[in-house]
Amino acid sequence: MKKALSSLILSTIGYWCFGQVQNTNGTTMNIPSGTNLTLSGLNFQNNAGATIIQSGTMNMIGNTTGRDIINNGTFNGSLGTIQMTGITEQQVQGNSIVNTGIFDINNGGQGVSISNTGSLRIHNSLTLTNGRLFTTNASPVRFVNTASNPTENNTSHIVGTAIMESRVVNAGALGTFLHFSMAAGADVGNLELTRRSGDGTATSRGFIPTSGFVVPVGFESIDAHWLANVTNNVDRDITLSWLSAWDNGKDLTQMQLWRTNSPFNIISPWILKTVGVVDMSSRTHTASISLGELQNGWTVSDITNPLPLDLLSFNVKLSENQKDVEITWFAKNEVKLLQYEIERSTDNLFFEKIHTETPKNLTDNSYYFLDKDVNTLGKPIVYYRLVQKELNQTFQKTPSKAVYFRKAFVANVYPNPYQDAFHVKIHNPENHVVTLRLTDNLGRLQFSTLLTGEYIHFQSSRVLSDLPAGSYILEVITLHQTQTFQLIKQ
Repeated sequence: MKKALSSLILSTIGYWCFGQVQNTNGTTMNIPSGTNLTLSGLNFQNNAGATIIQSGTMNMIGNTTGRDIINNGTFNGSLGTIQMTGITEQQVQGNSIVNTGIFDINNGGQGVSISNTGSLRIHNSLTLTNGRLFTTNASPVRFVNTASNPTENNTSHIVGTAIMESRVVNAGALGTFLHFSMAAGADVGNLELTRRSGDGTATSRGFIPTSGFVVPVGFESIDAHWLANVTNNVDRDITLSWLSAWDNGKDLTQMQLWRTNSPFNIISPWILKTVGVVDMSSRTHTASISLGELQNGWTVSDITNPLPLDLLSFNVKLSENQKDVEITWFAKNEVKLLQYEIERSTDNLFFEKIHTETPKNLTDNSYYFLDKDVNTLGKPIVYYRLVQKELNQTFQKTPSKAVYFRKAFVANVYPNPYQDAFHVKIHNPENHVVTLRLTDNLGRLQFSTLLTGEYIHFQSSRVLSDLPAGSYILEVITLHQTQTFQLIKQ
């Protein structure tokens, strides 16, 4: 049955509807405080041009189609309550915002999917009594500045995109909201927070929420990340926390904090914030955010799953005339990047700036620089590194790369990453004693040996093949120099 409601005011304590309820174009429906509108086995349609004014309670018991609320008009329920109490997954659809004071999900753990492009907007509270809320980027759940933090657990939480709309924080603390909190400190002004969480698998009705983490170039973090957008990008202490349902198989004893270069994207470039590893078995991490880094995206991953940086390649080579050095690099997503700087060193310790380059900010950013007459320095090895200087004056530096002139000491490591064994080939023209030294990212020595000869070929032992997967530092040390390689064990 299709029932049209025209300029209707529901004033009774209880109102039951069976069939299909449709609020036709141009009409207004008022559900006043104290009124309980219960809809069983049907959907509720608010068409374009129509208005819902709700301060009472709507109880959606559910129907076989799952299309419980379809809103294409004005839905002003900021003082009202919507209860979702069906026995299958329920849905909110349409192309206009659904404003509600309280949104309560208690449908036996089946959950509610939000696919109205105008979003679900909470003015008081999201109550996850028993069931999850599934959202997308285009259809998020939004919390206005009067709304409280939703209480989430492993069986009842938000899967997809949730937004805490801009609220005044200034120099005060922000209590936990969407598993993000901020200690009191410098004046941040207003803060808007976006969190994406959950694994993004299809629901029982085939609805696919936003993946909790957009996988950049094949690497993953936990299934949660946060974007902070503030008026004043200042130093603050923040705390991130997450549910065990979002662990995504990470080793919580070997975690690292990562950030993006912008609050407006969640893909590469990702920049490592922490040095070494942190035990986050408690699923919470507090970090001091400095140098104006707060206005970025944040997530955590374990040491065996580092997130990619924006610099895709950086290479140096000796030119054919054996005098000049050719330097090339390729980058993407040059968001908020001020300039590149090329630095040169003859001892791999002290570097000097020899060139600056302005970012192109194109889809594909290829760069080339020729360092002329380097042979006149009279050194067998010259080192180069690339510095990325951001608009907020922070710096990211690549590992140094060496160029070898005639009769130079040369070391090569392959394969890298390795699984069972790796090889080190060394040209040692001056026959110095060579030390191989392998340490983990905490500086703990894993292996050391001495080698001699002009041409050296070292193959790793069974001991090294049994090392845990992760990132290691391999040093090739002679009397006059040290070459350092980052070695990845898979």
